[in-house]
Amino acid sequence: MKTILFYIAFTCWLLAILTHTLTIAHIDVENHVPYTWALHVLIFVVWIPLVFDLKKNKELQEYYQSPKAKSLLSGFYFCKIIFKGAPLWMQLLVGASLFYSALNFIVLLQLYPGSAEIQNGHYVLMEKGETIKHITEAEYHYYNAIQLRIFSGHWLIFYGVSTAAFYRYSGLIKQNQP
Repeated sequence: MKTILFYIAFTCWLLAILTHTLTIAHIDVENHVPYTWALHVLIFVVWIPLVFDLKKNKELQEYYQSPKAKSLLSGFYFCKIIFKGAPLWMQLLVGASLFYSALNFIVLLQLYPGSAEIQNGHYVLMEKGETIKHITEAEYHYYNAIQLRIFSGHWLIFYGVSTAAFYRYSGLIKQNQP
């Protein structure tokens, strides 16, 4: 089962990377792929089992009882345990995704004044239920791409962490490796 979860997480991570990359190019992915938001829900399919798996991890339990858990490097030790067996490139990519997603979120909130909607056949920008302004169809797709880019930035973290943590169950680790 955990092998299947690894491959689901990995596939969704690749799809999240693709989606995010397309939104950077201002492509309204949702307009072309209607089920794009399924990636948002599928996070729970891999994330909930991951949490339960980590709760049973003996090495992680020992870590929480050790002085390392209270040190300045506690995040490093935590990641070293949960990503055990994952390739270094994958661990670094997940770490970079964490910082990138935070920056992406902060920057894009400044570019996203409201939600783009279609009301009575007109494209409008809404904020808290009020129409801010009428927009063109191109602007509508632009704002939808930004909204999806905000969310897909977070998908990178959730799927990346799940992929790296479940890597030990993938069957891709050679038996002679420690």
